[in-house]
Amino acid sequence: MRGVGISILLSLMVGMKRGITKAGRRNGKIFEFNLKYKVPDDEFIKMLREENIPMSIGNDAHSVEELKKSIGVAMVYHNLANIFL
Repeated sequence: MRGVGISILLSLMVGMKRGITKAGRRNGKIFEFNLKYKVPDDEFIKMLREENIPMSIGNDAHSVEELKKSIGVAMVYHNLANIFL
């Protein structure tokens, strides 16, 4: 029974993400990918791309060193997105 509950929860989460992306597209929204917290997750990013929703990149950097680090992370995610998504 426990597996069924988790399955339902995951299904609801996917449905919520899908609803958010569709509402975002309808309303002309832009979503932020936050490098510091690495959100949204890969599944949500894939949904955003499928809906052709633009994304901005945020980093919450408070110093030049943090900014340099986040640029490297952004490049890795960009390359992975082009390969896998």
